[in-house]
Formats: sequence, structure tokens, C-alpha cells
Amino acid sequence: MRLKKKYVLLVCNAPYTYQSADTALNFAQALIRKGGSIVQVFFYHDGVYAGSGLNMPEQAERNITRSWAEFARSNQIELVVCTHSAMKRGILDARTAKQSGHDSFNLDPQFKLAGLGQFVDAVSKSDRMVSFGRSSG
Repeated sequence: MRLKKKYVLLVCNAPYTYQSADTALNFAQALIRKGGSIVQVFFYHDGVYAGSGLNMPEQAERNITRSWAEFARSNQIELVVCTHSAMKRGILDARTAKQSGHDSFNLDPQFKLAGLGQFVDAVSKSDRMVSFGRSSG
């Protein structure tokens, strides 16, 4: 009997600029179809833009935020956006917006903000970590 491998996925590049978020989603879908499991998908650096609920691609284009959200909801997968990277790029959840004095927030509700500690914890509970894209700071 083969053991079911547990994965953490790290997405580092901006959607609509690079293919990292799309490639990671395709990989995640194939992984689930093959019986693998995903502990967490962590969006880091410019990858945090995938969590913005304000992404508005043309009607004929894919909506990467919606695609990730639907996939995560269907498969009970945690989508985590790095708090530090998100705040630097203006991606806020309701709690962070309120704490920082902003009137609005834009993080899609299927995504959540968390720090690198949660990423490290997820990696420690997984068998594999796969990175998509290059971290740019």
C-alpha cells in the first residue's frame, strides 16, 4: 500500500504577469486527482496578488483568484497569503484593514493572511514542498 503524500505549495510570482499561479493550480488539481493531499498553498512576495478579490480580468480571460478559491473550497485546502508581503502590496483582510485604519479590504474570503511561521509549520507537517516561481522580495 502506497502512503498518501502530503504537499505544501509555494507560489511566488504575480498572476497575469507570470504563469506560476496557473502552473501551481494545474499541479494541485492533478495532485488531488492522483490521490495526493495538500496541507497548504502559501502565496508569497508578488504571488499574494492571487488573493486579491479585486482582480478583474476580461470576461474571456481566466480569473485566477476565483479558480483558486473554487478549487480550495471543493477540496478543503487552506490558501494562505503572507501577511508581510500582502500588506506591502496593499492586500488586506477585514481585520488588518480595521487595525491599520483603512476603510476597505480586498482579500478574497477563501484566502487568509498568516505569517511565515504558519508556512514553516505546514512544511514540517508535509512530505514535500514545491515552489512555483522565483521569490523577488
